[in-house]
Amino acid sequence: MEGDLSGRAPSEHMVVLGKGQVDFKSLLIAARDSNIKYFYLEDEVEDVKTSVPESYEYITSLTY
Repeated sequence: MEGDLSGRAPSEHMVVLGKGQVDFKSLLIAARDSNIKYFYLEDEVEDVKTSVPESYEYITSLTY
């Protein structure tokens, strides 16, 4: 195997929830329809004092 297998992306690719490529609303609808009860979201943005509240605001604003 080649490359970095740590699973960590470069910091310039880290964004708060809702500002990246993942369609969280569709993802959560599919999970709900599959009877998934719990969700764990990982936030690796370096500025946690800003990113966590923004991510929380985004994810709790979704209706699905």
